[in-house]
Amino acid sequence: MKSTPHICGRRYNKNAKIREQFPFEDLFIQLIRDDSPEELERKLIDSYFDEFGEVPPLNANG
Repeated sequence: MKSTPHICGRRYNKNAKIREQFPFEDLFIQLIRDDSPEELERKLIDSYFDEFGEVPPLNANG
């Protein structure tokens, strides 16, 4: 999937509370191969929204 750089890292670096709660040393990335990555991402975000009532904080627009 081609896209522009994700804003997640910039938001993580700007938010001290998130950095304190989730130290960089404890983070990991799970790569998931999919034929339709944009659709999968949308489904995962929708699922998160259904559970928590908001989009993931490092994935939100704005």
